[in-house]
Amino acid sequence: MERDPDGALEYAKQTISGLLCNKIDISLLVITKELTKIDKDYASKQARVELAHKMRKRDAGTTPKLGDRVPYIIITAAKNTPAYLKAEDPIFVLEHSVPIDAQYYLENQLSKPLVWIFEPILGSKADSLLLHGYHTRAFSCYFNNWWIG
Repeated sequence: MERDPDGALEYAKQTISGLLCNKIDISLLVITKELTKIDKDYASKQARVELAHKMRKRDAGTTPKLGDRVPYIIITAAKNTPAYLKAEDPIFVLEHSVPIDAQYYLENQLSKPLVWIFEPILGSKADSLLLHGYHTRAFSCYFNNWWIG
């Protein structure tokens, strides 16, 4: 909006760093999908369906019903665990301090839109400038041109 490509790039880097350093408000990471069918009618496993099963086991009164939108967060799990098994209720995540899979959000939610937006400005180096470098290292936090690690 301010026609400042360098400022926009810096903001994107800070946001990525904040995500990887667990400094992003959890409400910004909530994904919601509608339960439109009964379980067996889905062609493949779905995060919202698997989460509804988890919620039913914990407390039948909180189980989403057909037509409800199911909010969820993708949490950390063992390597190669499918995303549909990593979906968790945002309230449960907050109440139990469950770690969020920041790498999932970077790779599956942010990377393509960011590259799509920045490629006309930065050209072919958009991917490397946005998704690689100190700001993407989980052990470092990058804010206001300073690395804290």
